[in-house]
Amino acid sequence: MYYNYPISTAYRNQMDSSESKNVIKVNGEGTVTAVPNQASATIGVITEGKDLTLVQQQNSETITRVVNVLDTFNIPRTNIQTFDYHVDSQYDYVDGKQLFRGYRVQTLLKITINEVKELGRVINSIIEAGANYVSNVQFTVSNPNEYYLRALKKAMKNAHEKAETIVLNLKVKWNSIPFRIEELGRESGPIQPQLTFVKGATSEQFQPGILQFKAAMSVKYYYY
Repeated sequence: MYYNYPISTAYRNQMDSSESKNVIKVNGEGTVTAVPNQASATIGVITEGKDLTLVQQQNSETITRVVNVLDTFNIPRTNIQTFDYHVDSQYDYVDGKQLFRGYRVQTLLKITINEVKELGRVINSIIEAGANYVSNVQFTVSNPNEYYLRALKKAMKNAHEKAETIVLNLKVKWNSIPFRIEELGRESGPIQPQLTFVKGATSEQFQPGILQFKAAMSVKYYYY
């Protein structure tokens, strides 16, 4: 983010020569917290065997059962996306020789749940349906940009207050409208680390916690 605010000709002339160096530069920071209202996870089915056709069929049937279970929780199909599909040959090494062990078929789905409190039940149900892979459990909000904009607003206020304090201590006059604003970065994430893998989970094992959204900016003002 970068802004250049218009300055009158008279004021610009006033800032010429030696006075053009009269600049106050401050950094502003803002933080906003939010309670997650969405949860996402990577779930999947890993199947192994020597008959590739049979292994693929078993994998597909199990994935179908898993998706049907997700339907019972009213999770929209748009919130269920194929994340990865792999077919690998597996080998053992005995006395320096490579021996074929079988095939490994992996299908991973990324799911998004709008009812955070249901996460434990969903995980338990899909495991009972045959899912044997669960990872990357994350808690988010459906409208993260809204919280970031709030943090950005706080960062701007923080920068203004810092500049105002400096001006008062220097006992000088200033143009409280900044002539340059630069966004330094944005950051979001949980205050505490989240659980990333659970088997036989209960709802109590998944604590969504609180999310933080941080914004920072550099702001410049003229003083005289």
